[in-house]
Formats: sequence, C-alpha cells, structure tokens
Amino acid sequence: RLMDDLPPSRVRGRRNVRERGREEYISHLLGEAENMRRSGGGDIAGMRVLLDNAGGAARGLCREVFSRLGAAADELCSECGGDCINVRCGALCPEHMAEAAKSGGYDLGLSFDGDADRLVVWRKRILGGDEVMLNLSDYLGCGEKVVGTVMTNGALDRALASRGKLLVRTAVGDRNIREVMRVVSSRLGGEPSGHYILGVQPTGDGLLSGISIAMLLARGELETLELDNSRLVSLPSTDSALSSDRMKRAIAEAEKLADRVVVRMSGTEPVLRILAEGGDVDGAIDIIIRAAE
Repeated sequence: RLMDDLPPSRVRGRRNVRERGREEYISHLLGEAENMRRSGGGDIAGMRVLLDNAGGAARGLCREVFSRLGAAADELCSECGGDCINVRCGALCPEHMAEAAKSGGYDLGLSFDGDADRLVVWRKRILGGDEVMLNLSDYLGCGEKVVGTVMTNGALDRALASRGKLLVRTAVGDRNIREVMRVVSSRLGGEPSGHYILGVQPTGDGLLSGISIAMLLARGELETLELDNSRLVSLPSTDSALSSDRMKRAIAEAEKLADRVVVRMSGTEPVLRILAEGGDVDGAIDIIIRAAE
C-alpha cells in the first residue's frame, strides 16, 4: 500500500556500485589470515585444498584467496552459470567434494553454500559442525565462552568444559548467536549446520572459517569428537501442531526416553524440526511423530 501511494517520480531508488568491493574483501581476508598467523596459525603454503563454491558467491574468490595464501587450490563448480547454485553441491551436499578430495589426495576439502556464509570441512572424512567448533575454540583467543544453539551436540558441551570453557546455548540462527556473543563477550559462535561467527565479524563468513581451519591443520592435525547418539527429523507441520496439548504431552513422554529433546518450528520453511539426543532416540522421535500426524 505504501508503494502504491508514492507520488509519481522518475526516481524510485538508487543503485550504489562498489567497484573495488571484490579487492577490498580479498584484502580483508588476507589481513585476517595475517592476524591469525601472528597468533600462532600455521603456514598453508603448499597445502593441497579442494574448494566447492556451490556455484555461488565464493566462485573464483575462494581459489584466489587460498592461492594468494600459498595453497595449491583447486575449485569445483567454477563453470556454474547461476542455475546450479546449491544443486547437489556445496555445503548442502558435501559428499561430492569429499569423494573428489579423497580420490585426488587433497589435504583438505572445504564446501561453501550459495551465499558463502556456511562451511563444511573434509579432512580424511567429513567433520561434523560441532567438531569444527571444537577446533576453532582453541584458536583465535575466543575466551572462556563459546556460543552454540539448542541443536549443538552435548559432546561439545563436555569437551569445552574439560578445557575450562562454557557452552552458552541460544535459539537457532546467526542473529541469535551474534547477539548472545555480544552479551557474554564471546569471540566464537556457531551451529552444527556449518555457520560460524569468528571474533567481531557481524555474521558467518565461510571463507574466513575455511582459512582458519586450514591454518589450524597446518599447525597440527585437526581434533575429532565422538558425538552423542542423535537423530534429527523434519516433518511438514504448523505452529498450531507444536502448541497443542497432545504435542506437549508427547514431548514430556519423549523426554523420559532420550537425554535431550528439542522440538521447534523451522525458521525458513513450514516444517517441524525434531531432535533427540542420547538414550532411546528412535523411541523418542516416534512418540513425537505420532503426535504430529
């Protein structure tokens, strides 16, 4: 309605062109890499890295940045014209990258998503997002507090505690993570899906996260983490189903079977996310699925 009521005008908006934006961004990443090196990060010169850009924003950029840092970098999906963004590639489907990295003898494989804020890491196998968080927690001077979400695996909670660090959980989403990081003065936040926020960055940056992981690997082998048994299911649903008395009773019953149960509506699509962790996860999930039907 507001747009329809605008008075007639030849000017409906203004386009701002940042002609040096690409080089400014590359310089920013190289500067952050230099800061990491001074803080004890390893030299990635000569490291063989395979980069899956998902046909999106990282296309061309990722290879250039890693090459300028001295790595022997190869890139997947570099021929995508835009119609293949996130289609059976990138962070949403990292298996293709993992297979190519293994068969090609690469030291490290990194998959980004279309807008390049998400990262999936391959090092001999695909690492879980919580494993990546564990590695990042001992780096970058993140301090005593690490911000995760309700979806963060309990194994990371215990691993951080053994290092004298505290996992602070918040709701899913970069905005929530960044806000809690600000409140508790944390320099690391993230979630299992591969979104990581480092230092004072306003949001996740997959390329920066990938550089960090590469420099950690150059310093020594990446740590692994034995995750607690868990199962995540997505069901088409509505807010009303989640708030029903039947669902509330089902969640209470499920919590008797599993160590931790999280049931929430997705923030991006009309589906119910059901997470059960530890104990009888299948039994807990089945109870909630029946309540949602």
